[in-house]
Amino acid sequence: MKKLNGELKKLQGFQQQSELEVQAFDKKLEDMSNQVLQWQKQHQCDLKMLAAKEEQLRAFQEEMCALKENLLADEKEPCLPQRSAPKDNCRMHRENDQIMSNMEQWAKEQKIANEKLGNKLREQVKYIAKLTGEKESSVLFYTRTKKHSHSHVIDTPSVLGQCIC
Repeated sequence: MKKLNGELKKLQGFQQQSELEVQAFDKKLEDMSNQVLQWQKQHQCDLKMLAAKEEQLRAFQEEMCALKENLLADEKEPCLPQRSAPKDNCRMHRENDQIMSNMEQWAKEQKIANEKLGNKLREQVKYIAKLTGEKESSVLFYTRTKKHSHSHVIDTPSVLGQCIC
């Protein structure tokens, strides 16, 4: 009888330990799930921002092409100093050149920023995949632990039932 009581206490200790482990895994699983959701939301925001930046870049590239066409058309007309209109034309050429230079610089900066954002998104996707794998692993371990814990609980009453009879 003492041996069975000792066995029972041992099993109850295992059960309590298993329940504490299950609770710890529940908390870890919840934290990981929340983190995955947060990363997924951030990923969606980053994708939207990247799409907006790409659209803005396309718009500026179209504007740059139009300005280049205007510049080429203006260059076909010679700049003659004797009339005021051609002087304005030359000034417009210089302004167009400056605008084109600024736009090209901006486009390069946007390209670099978009590449950095794309790299960040790829890193986030890898991290989300890692967290998802850890979550699945924890769920599997949790399920096994819970099944193992329940098997001890099921065995315990039958041992008690045999002892009492």
